[in-house]
Order: sequence, then C-alpha cells, then structure tokens
Amino acid sequence: MKNEMQNGLQNETKNEMQNEAHNDIKSEIKEENSLTLEQRFANLEDLISKMESSDVSLEESFELYKKGLDQVKESYKVLESVEGQMAKLCKNGELEEI
Repeated sequence: MKNEMQNGLQNETKNEMQNEAHNDIKSEIKEENSLTLEQRFANLEDLISKMESSDVSLEESFELYKKGLDQVKESYKVLESVEGQMAKLCKNGELEEI
C-alpha cells in the first residue's frame, strides 16, 4: 500500500514536470512567433556569436545551428508575408499587389 502511494506521487510529480516543460515550450514558441524581423536578426547574431566562441562544445554548436536555421525559416515566412502585402503603384495610378 505504501509503495502504491509512493508510485502514485512519483507519477503525479512526473506528470506535473512534463506539463510544466510543455507549457514552457508553448510559451517560448508563442514568444518567437511575436518577434519582429529586427529581433529575429538580433537573435541570429547572438547565436552566431555563441557559435564562434571557443567555450562552446560541438554538440552545443549543433543545437545553436539548428536554432539559427529555425530563426532563418521563420524570418523568411515573415518576409514572404510582408512581400505579399506590399503594393506597387501602377502607371495608371492604381494599386496592384506584387
């Protein structure tokens, strides 16, 4: 009976920790999605600086590289969206989507 209670508490604690980690990831994703292009580029510069540091292991460099690729992909999506919203003035004075 005592072991069952301990196992139940351990499982509860494990589930709570997993839920917290999941919420942290969701929060991080939400923050990344609300970044401006300038903030994204600044993040990329920070990642590059960290990768250039001699204190970073190969594994850490690889993780930073993957984060950088994600930032580049998201920046590209933002740029595509902005490009789609831009309009140019035609010769006849009407606005036309690019």
